Amino acid sequence: MYLLSFQRLYDNLLDARIKIQKGLLAVNSLPQSDIVAKYRDETAMETLNRAKEAAYNVFVRTLELQQVHLLTTRKSKNSNWLPETY
Repeated sequence: MYLLSFQRLYDNLLDARIKIQKGLLAVNSLPQSDIVAKYRDETAMETLNRAKEAAYNVFVRTLELQQVHLLTTRKSKNSNWLPETY
């Protein structure tokens, strides 16, 4: 049972990584800063800020999931488990 849930978690993380990689490839194909300057307006900046916030939220959530996974793994390996402080 534990191996199946770990495999599912690994598959989900791998899928997320592939999706993020596709997004990074798309971002790398965007025009450079000298071209972008002429397209800057309030709507574009709002959209950019929302995208930055969404990316940051994904990053934070990924770190939280990693921490939960590490704590769960550590807990299951040691029955006398005591939480560590970070």
